[in-house]
Amino acid sequence: MKKMLFSALFAVAFLPLFGGSVPGKVTADRLNLRFAPELKSPVAGRVVKDTQLQVYGVKGQWLEVAAPETLKVYVSEAYIANGKTIASIRMYSDKSSTSTCLGVLPAGSEVKMIDDRGYGWVRIAPPEMIRLYTARMYVEFDAAKLAVPETAPETAKEAVKEAVKEAAPATPAAETATPTASAADPKASPVAVPAPKEDVK
Repeated sequence: MKKMLFSALFAVAFLPLFGGSVPGKVTADRLNLRFAPELKSPVAGRVVKDTQLQVYGVKGQWLEVAAPETLKVYVSEAYIANGKTIASIRMYSDKSSTSTCLGVLPAGSEVKMIDDRGYGWVRIAPPEMIRLYTARMYVEFDAAKLAVPETAPETAKEAVKEAVKEAAPATPAAETATPTASAADPKASPVAVPAPKEDVK
C-alpha cells in the first residue's frame, strides 16, 4: 500500500502546469524536499544552502518547485536505447526496486543518463515535469513575479486524493502552526510557523 501511495503522490509531478516560474535560493543549511505540501509526506531529497530552485507555485507556507539536478533518480538501463525509454519504466530513488518508487516514465521519453551505473541500473537527470514541495520560509524568491496563483497546488492535492482513495482512506491534510524560536535569536519568544524547523537539517 505504501508503494501505491508513493506512486500516487508522485503522479502529481506530471500534471499540466499553468503560468510561469521564478528562480529561488535556499537559505537554510539543509532543506527537505517532499512529495506533497504537508509534513506527513515522505521526503524525496534534500538541498543545501544557496541551492537554486525553480519555483512554480505557492500553497500557504509551501512552495512547488522543480526537482533539482541533485535529486537521485534511477531506472533499469535495459530499457533505454539511444537516449530514450523503449518501454514504460519505473523510476526509483536508489539502485533497487525496493527503494522508493518515484513514478513512471512513458515509453519514448527522452532521458539524460548520468555516469552512475551498477547492477543493471543507471542514474538519470530528473525529468523536467517532476515537481516537489518545500518550506516557503527557507527559500528566497520574488513572489510578485510568480504567475501561478497561490491556490494552484490545490489542484495537485485533489489529484492525489483521487489517486489514492482506493489504496487508503483520505487523511485530512490540516496544517497547524508550530511554535519555534526566532532564527536570529534562539532565546526569543516563540512564534507561530506553519512549516516547523524539522524540515531544516
